[in-house]
Amino acid sequence: MTKRSKKFWFGTIGGLIGVSATIWYWSHASRHVLAPEWLPPDKAFSKSDRLEIMEAVYRRMGQHSSSNAPPPTWFLAVGASDDPPPELLQRLSNLPSPVKPLSAGSRQGGLMLDRETGKPGTAFHIRGAKMAGAGAARVHVSYQPATNSTNSEVVYIVRREEGAWKVTGEESKEQPGPNR
Repeated sequence: MTKRSKKFWFGTIGGLIGVSATIWYWSHASRHVLAPEWLPPDKAFSKSDRLEIMEAVYRRMGQHSSSNAPPPTWFLAVGASDDPPPELLQRLSNLPSPVKPLSAGSRQGGLMLDRETGKPGTAFHIRGAKMAGAGAARVHVSYQPATNSTNSEVVYIVRREEGAWKVTGEESKEQPGPNR
């Protein structure tokens, strides 16, 4: 192997390792957020943006449930089963229903029960968010009401308006079965 070919191969391998490490870091640092296009880091969602987006979505869901009696407890998750950040639970502490991480509940007979009280609650999962540009996203949420085993899925459209994230639209459809 010549000096020039060694330099080429070591440069290529080093570049691949660097790119792989960068992709791994971003996939873990921005969990549950998919970008349909490459955005520079200064335009991608920050941790603060993600918290504000999740807060806006959960608050919108709270507005919908206020027409009925609120469930005893809301169990929140990000992804399939990850608990939300403690900062988000703190921000949502003024909702009409108590807010707890998903791990504070247990699923029994198609219902989500509070481990502390044994009372049923509603499980909400933010399944993921897909960026629709620097100031917009589609947030996929599923939830199972406390009173039945029918899951519902909602896609909330959120936009950054006047410096704050707001839900500007939604699409929903019923999903059969207790586990989605």
